[in-house]
Amino acid sequence: MMNASPRTFTQSLSWGQVGETAIACWLRCRGWTILPVYEKVIDTGKGPRMYTAYKSGYGELIAPDMLAMKGPQIKWVEGKRKAHFTWRWTQGVWQDGIDKRHYQHYLHVREHMKIPLWILFFHDNDQPSADDLANGSPPTSPTGLYGGEIDHLKDMVDHEDKYEARGRSYPMVYWNINVLQLNGRPLATLEEIMRLNPVSQSPIEKVFHQQKKSRPIVPTHSDNISQSLTEIEYVRSLYNPDDNTNEDACITGIEKADEEFEQRRLDDLINGDYE
Repeated sequence: MMNASPRTFTQSLSWGQVGETAIACWLRCRGWTILPVYEKVIDTGKGPRMYTAYKSGYGELIAPDMLAMKGPQIKWVEGKRKAHFTWRWTQGVWQDGIDKRHYQHYLHVREHMKIPLWILFFHDNDQPSADDLANGSPPTSPTGLYGGEIDHLKDMVDHEDKYEARGRSYPMVYWNINVLQLNGRPLATLEEIMRLNPVSQSPIEKVFHQQKKSRPIVPTHSDNISQSLTEIEYVRSLYNPDDNTNEDACITGIEKADEEFEQRRLDDLINGDYE
């Protein structure tokens, strides 16, 4: 059984959505269009829900964070930002997991909707917990993006456990790190994710991480993804608010910048300069 430091729902939501945004950005750069279900959070503190047909027998289910679409392909994506992996000292292996109740709901979503459902874990901190270090973990925890499709994961569960937080017990489901890797590697390295959407502890920097004193040169339009990302930063820099402590102004600015970038990308598509 593990203990977790207290974190309010609002804090958990804000902290977790950084990871969800980074995962969404990673998917978009691979051609996926994202419908962010996680933005629809009920005022009572409950996460997004889906309401199935009365005759289905499933009732109300916890919805994954986003729906990803690319041509005829469609899949659910549940994104988790985690502080660090958990060291399973009895096996000498890193593990990661999710809330058991959520996991069971996602299994029902997969069965009911009959479309793939991916669970992805984003790790941007390489510092193990004090308890893990005391139990002989390596000095650094793996970072990057890990995960898999739930139909595969359900057959690879290592064990169930629970942790204590805020006076409550939370059942969990865990997988070994090798199950969450692709050919022995993360799905994406932390460096790859950070190039797309760097994460900061500051709410303003999370929204406008690209703020710089000097403006970058506008790159030539190209199908090279790194140049495209540089252009995103340039366009967003044009909409930096005068008061960068105003989070609402930052969010409005980045939304306007993204609209302009999408128009630039559309122009490139029309001209045959973007794939």
